[in-house]
Amino acid sequence: MSARTRIITTVTSIMIGIAIVIGAVLVPSFRGIVTLAEEISRQQSKAAEALANARQLKVTTSFIEEIQRELPALERMIIEGGKEIDFFALLEEKNKQYHLEQLVRLSPSVEVLPSLEELPLEFQIQGTFRDILAYISELERMPELIVLRSITLSHSTVSKDSKKPLSATVTGVIYVHKK
Repeated sequence: MSARTRIITTVTSIMIGIAIVIGAVLVPSFRGIVTLAEEISRQQSKAAEALANARQLKVTTSFIEEIQRELPALERMIIEGGKEIDFFALLEEKNKQYHLEQLVRLSPSVEVLPSLEELPLEFQIQGTFRDILAYISELERMPELIVLRSITLSHSTVSKDSKKPLSATVTGVIYVHKK
């Protein structure tokens, strides 16, 4: 064999060896690197999702703690079941304090929660503008939660007393804790 043939055979053998090394070692390694990169990306996505969930949990926990701190104050604002009459007696006292004529109409209660009812009210009030305004202001300052939904003022045609020239219709709700 000539030197030239030996060189070509040697170079060819080396090239075949390199191709085998590339095929047997490097290609699977590259595939492994790509697979590993994809797995790292999935793990990063999971970690980002877990972090977002942890942040939301922290916000939710903070909100629950805030509600728990305010709950006693809210519970004091809700009328205890069976004590609605006391509340209406208090309304009558306020009514007399401001020299008003008042008629309170109740609608059927609506269950808001298993232990909480909303009781719709409508007040028909006759009196002076100042007295009606003071009475409504007093309603808003009461410790019991009363939500006023609408107030309508008009010239009184109902009152027999000329000193009570205005008529007001006030609608709202109170909340009653069911036993």
